[in-house]
Parts: sequence; structure tokens; C-alpha cells
Amino acid sequence: MRQRSPTSSESQSSSKTPKIEGREVGRRRRSPRCDNQVPRRRDISTTQKIRDLDACIDAINMGTSVPVTMDALIKQTDHLFTERVMRTQVSSRFKLPTQLGVYEGKTYPMDHLDSYKSLMALKGYSDEVICKAFSTTFKGSTRSWFKELTP
Repeated sequence: MRQRSPTSSESQSSSKTPKIEGREVGRRRRSPRCDNQVPRRRDISTTQKIRDLDACIDAINMGTSVPVTMDALIKQTDHLFTERVMRTQVSSRFKLPTQLGVYEGKTYPMDHLDSYKSLMALKGYSDEVICKAFSTTFKGSTRSWFKELTP
């Protein structure tokens, strides 16, 4: 039987292939990822949690994108006040003093109340308007707490 001579590509590869103890050893190939980390598949419960959070964020954003009028905010708390306060009309030009911050329940409540009363009195608003507008200075859990109060 006749032996065939190696082709040029075979002779090149065999000459470059390292030999250990007379045997040819294959070259190691480089990993396509340098950090040797395999991307992990996201857990199903994690995916569901992300969807739930996205839905909550969308609900919040939709709620805040609706223009809120002073009367709409005041109507949410009408049941807390006397008939006299409830009958009082608030001007469409009514604006809270800009110096007054929103109260979120993180600071001393009496400071907020005192500031509110002082600034509203300086502007010349009636007691009824002061009462009706007070809840509009609340945010978050403080607003929820206020809405739960009984008359």
C-alpha cells in the first residue's frame, strides 16, 4: 500500500502542534468569554416581581399625570369638616404659600401645622379655607392617615 504524503496544511499544522513525550497534544482553544461566567437564566419569580413593580410604577405615573385641581383634593376630605367649612367656596385662584413645604410625616408635625397656620393667616385666608386646604399639604402615608380620620 502506498503512503500518501502530507498536504501543505497538514504538514504546517503538524509542525506547529506541540508534542509531549513524542505524542501530539491538541492546542487549547481560547474561551469566547474572558470572565468565564455563564449568563444565568432569570428566575421566574424574579421576572414576575419585576412585572409587578412595573405595573405599580405605571399606576403611579398614570395617577400623577392627571391634572389635580384644588377642589378635587378638597373634596376627598370634605367629610372631615363641619357644614360651614364644607359650604365654603375656595377661589380658583387660590394658591398655597410657596414657602410652605409638603408634609410627609418625617418631621415634627406641630412645626408643619404652625407654619401652615401662620402663612395662611398672613395671606388673609378665612378659617374655613385654612381648614379645607390643610389636607392638600400632605403627601404619601400622611395623606392616607388624614383621609382615615373620622369627623
